[in-house]
Amino acid sequence: MMDQPHVQTRDDREPSHSEVDPNAPRHDEVQAAWAGKAIGSAALILMLANLSSSLLGFVRQAVIAHVFGAGLDSDAFYAASIVPQMFYDLTIGAAVSAALIPTFSGIVKLRDKEALTDTAGSVLALAWLVLAATVVLLVIFAHPFMAGIAATCRCATGSAELNRSVEVLRVLLPSLFFLGTSAVLLATLYSVRRFTAPAFAGMLYHAGIILGAVLLVRPFGVLALPLGAVVGAAGQAIVQVPALVRNRVIPRPRLRLTPEIRGILRLYLPVAAGLLVSIVGQIIDLGFKWKLGRARLTDMQYATTLTQFPIGIAVAALSFAILPSLSADAALNRMDDFKDSLVLGIRVVLFLTVPAALGYLVLATPIVSLVFQSGHFTPANVSRTAAALSGYAIQIPFVGIDQLMIFAFYARKNTITPMLVGVLGVGIYVLSGYLLIPRLHVFGLALANTIQNSAHAVILLALLLLSIGKLDRRGLSMAVGKIGLAGAAMAGGAALLLSLMSARVAAGGFAAHALLALPPLFLGAGLYFATAALLKSQEIELLLGLIRRRVAR
Repeated sequence: MMDQPHVQTRDDREPSHSEVDPNAPRHDEVQAAWAGKAIGSAALILMLANLSSSLLGFVRQAVIAHVFGAGLDSDAFYAASIVPQMFYDLTIGAAVSAALIPTFSGIVKLRDKEALTDTAGSVLALAWLVLAATVVLLVIFAHPFMAGIAATCRCATGSAELNRSVEVLRVLLPSLFFLGTSAVLLATLYSVRRFTAPAFAGMLYHAGIILGAVLLVRPFGVLALPLGAVVGAAGQAIVQVPALVRNRVIPRPRLRLTPEIRGILRLYLPVAAGLLVSIVGQIIDLGFKWKLGRARLTDMQYATTLTQFPIGIAVAALSFAILPSLSADAALNRMDDFKDSLVLGIRVVLFLTVPAALGYLVLATPIVSLVFQSGHFTPANVSRTAAALSGYAIQIPFVGIDQLMIFAFYARKNTITPMLVGVLGVGIYVLSGYLLIPRLHVFGLALANTIQNSAHAVILLALLLLSIGKLDRRGLSMAVGKIGLAGAAMAGGAALLLSLMSARVAAGGFAAHALLALPPLFLGAGLYFATAALLKSQEIELLLGLIRRRVAR
């Protein structure tokens, strides 16, 4: 049957600036440009998807904490999980933002969807070949690989810990193939501004692990977790296929070294080189955590999950929403539009991440107790996880800026600069870890990570400004000042209420944890948004406008 032409409706194509309602309230040219590129709508979809996925991720961690606690089994799962993550990043993960979306977006803008399906198909075929070979080799050499990691990081692991990690790793590895497939499909859909299906697909990975822990733990023990992860990863790829069909951008897998593929490889090679250094850093990081003692790896993983919650919602959502437009602006040399989108991205990221960082700093222990303390997760685990969370929290706004800076370089087809700064960041982390861990233990290791990511953001920002010029006359300084004032009101109010309630609420179960965490959290959030509204923050009005327009559709 002959394919029918795809007719674009007003709701499924990118509106031009002239199609944005001229009577809609606009505070400056930046917001008009943002709305005109439909970045705001995409960001809202991605935020909602990441919020849903992050909440499900919390459920996943809480279920694992309840079923396995923090010990040999959970450490084995989290240690084994590091390996497929390493190779996912190295083979395909980082390529999504560094090379695939910029290249795919340029093809759509300058050519057509037919060219996109050809290029995406070639990428998919190449990815399948590399991923399949990687999975087979890692399954065969899982034991010496894990033993090598343990030896490299000087981890004091016994045979029981090592054998358990190897067993978990071999079951988990097929998820790498499915996650890589999902990444190529995601990049294809993002390049044609279709965000809903790929954005929500990530929830299936968490759901698979949860179902595995609940339904399969009796017959399989800790292997229930990697089994669930494999099923969830497969579902993450499959669920994107209908969206590809609807938009007529189904990749046609054919292994061809076209000029576009060579361009993608040229963009990605510096990233891959940087990731090799990053992998060394991850191995050293694993050694740091193992040397802190048993269960410290799990405790810090739970703190990482909490830290990633606001980052996933605000930072990842806005970054991926902005990247296709930044890439198109860079390809067409529209630098004013490029700067407009970037500055508003920075403003909105700071508006959403600063309160998250302050909330964690003030309420670390109540939040960790509420989310994780049950079953085998003890008060000692809560104390260590809260200490790690306090160290990680400081970096949250810097990570937001950092991600936007990386994507700005990627949009300009510059992957070498972020790679070199990333290599420097690994050195900063290792040095900071060696200096801080003996004195501050878990908090010190988390703080070393914060120093690394914050320095990375500041350096990239300085280098980008040298390249494109100042981001002046776009309201950034005023926005930062208002965010700071609103944050101070939030932190003060939350800390005061927590102090008052701590003297009146006896330590106990879930109800006590909820009373100590939720009222200060809600008060702090209310004070933040109320202060921002009183200061007439343009970011809050923009976000509310996006929500109203989305609901009205």
